Amino acid sequence: MSERSERTGGAAAQPHRREGASGRVLRFRFDGREYEGLEGDTLASALLANGVRAVASSIRLGRPRGVYAAGSEEPNALVQIEEPFPEPMLQATTVELYDGLVATGLPGQGRLADRPDPARYDAVHAHCDVLVVGAGPAGIAAAGVAARAGARVILADERPEPGGSLLGTAETLDGRPGREWAAEEVAALAALPEVRVLRRTTVLGHYDDNHVIAVERRTNHLGAAAPPTWRASACGGSGPGAWCWRPAGTSGSSPSPGTTCPG
Repeated sequence: MSERSERTGGAAAQPHRREGASGRVLRFRFDGREYEGLEGDTLASALLANGVRAVASSIRLGRPRGVYAAGSEEPNALVQIEEPFPEPMLQATTVELYDGLVATGLPGQGRLADRPDPARYDAVHAHCDVLVVGAGPAGIAAAGVAARAGARVILADERPEPGGSLLGTAETLDGRPGREWAAEEVAALAALPEVRVLRRTTVLGHYDDNHVIAVERRTNHLGAAAPPTWRASACGGSGPGAWCWRPAGTSGSSPSPGTTCPG
């Protein structure tokens, strides 16, 4: 077992289990060691639930690095997916767990694949009147207002589940739990003919003439179970008449002694 995969406790209590992770047991391998997680886990939450605190190491001195955040703002827990196809420099907090996942922690840099990528990719030109980035409560509300006004709307969010800051909290909206409110509101939006909801979609940049580039990850969470006829991802361009940036609330970090130490 490598130093990165040191354990500080058993998996029995699993205090770091991601909300919504339940049901089917998934088996995965990290740094050469076998573990079990639950459907709905990320790689980070599954590792924490199994007692793994040191996930990666620093690039210069090899100091251990642990999970620091809960999403794409994660600065430390960088991993490489080894199977079914190598993909480096991914954040463990954004890698959805699937059965048979094989990954390793990285010392700040990854390794490119030494064979052709068998996956196929799409390029899509999508057009809308309003693009909303972020399916948190503000983004969902903004998309709803635009849709009811008759606009063509695209609602994009990098997570597999809408809700943003509502996920993992006890907040309520309109008398309903936040998670339930978000799911129902987004389902109602998706049923409208002029609304497109894109999950697992990262908006990369906003350019001249209101041109926006986004990448939708369609099969990353399926691993080897992904149907061979599916496109792995789609890179799309959009020229919205207006766009609304509504990222889910994420608190910034303040450096203090010991913040780089796992645990």
